[in-house]
Amino acid sequence: MLSTSIFVGAIIATLQASHAVQPCSSDCQITVRASVTLDGVGGTSKVLRLEDGSIVLTHIYNSDRLELYSPQGRLLNQWGGPGDGPGEYKHIVDLARSPDGLLMVFDSRGRITLLDQQGHVVDTERHPGDLFPGGATPLPDGRIALNRRAREAELFGYWMFTFDPESNEVTPFGQRFNNLPFGLGATNVGARHIISHGNAIWAVHFFAYEAEKFGQGGERVTSWRASDTAFPSYDYQNWGDDARNGRLGRMPDGGVRPNIAGASIDQHDRLWVALNMPEPNAEELVEQGRVSDAFHGIIDVRDLETGTLLASRRVEDYLWGFADSGELISYIETPHVVALRLWNVSLEEER
Repeated sequence: MLSTSIFVGAIIATLQASHAVQPCSSDCQITVRASVTLDGVGGTSKVLRLEDGSIVLTHIYNSDRLELYSPQGRLLNQWGGPGDGPGEYKHIVDLARSPDGLLMVFDSRGRITLLDQQGHVVDTERHPGDLFPGGATPLPDGRIALNRRAREAELFGYWMFTFDPESNEVTPFGQRFNNLPFGLGATNVGARHIISHGNAIWAVHFFAYEAEKFGQGGERVTSWRASDTAFPSYDYQNWGDDARNGRLGRMPDGGVRPNIAGASIDQHDRLWVALNMPEPNAEELVEQGRVSDAFHGIIDVRDLETGTLLASRRVEDYLWGFADSGELISYIETPHVVALRLWNVSLEEER
């Protein structure tokens, strides 16, 4: 289903070496160069690059193990499998890297398994459960920022919180709205791309082109919404009804809704956003199983604090988000081919 592809494709990352290091003041252009193709990978919650350039991911449709690929995209090994023992999983919902370089594997049993870069189990911790795939973001102080499903029976949506594995303390983000944790009952209901950057935590919404800044304690600092784009606005107060009616991936007229596949921040305080915009015949193509043909991608680069657009580029691929290396990820799905493709992207002065 289209809505599944939209949501589980959320990738959150902090841009590193794959991006141009020089500032770009004006007349900038985005360059995109092919990096590697991972054949047979039908989507993932997170893509991580290890120190030797190898790639670790988990399939969203076969999520009881991790897969290790060479830097060139060849499958080298599989870690884990179904079960309750050390290094075994039941439905991996997220994958992240701790501040000290360990791999963090979140499964639906409420476990966090810590692995070294050779796949050996180092430790096991707990998490609160009901996580939204792709949202786990370790913070410098050892806490983890997460998207979590609402437990209240009368609510439908996700809320942001920080979780301390040492004390098991759960702290909702932001101010309370109508006596609900931030993100429920307000225009900000719904899962987000979460990024830790400096002393702040940033959130970018899936369906509303809006970025919000929080302090490390979860207090809301500021926000901006892009107004210079064809990306339509979305009223998150409708999230519950739309989700129950199966309309989260739909526009009010029934058409396929655009989505924000991923967001990242580089070392020059620039926000990179990967968007998917539907083609005029998107609904027909989706029904034919040609999801990647139903959309074209847009890469936007914006000033993080103000939202000012610095550069934008159209690509013909369906975008899946960003790896933690800063590589852009695109998704290919046709009746005969399923693959992920990684791209090196950079912002450079036009010549």
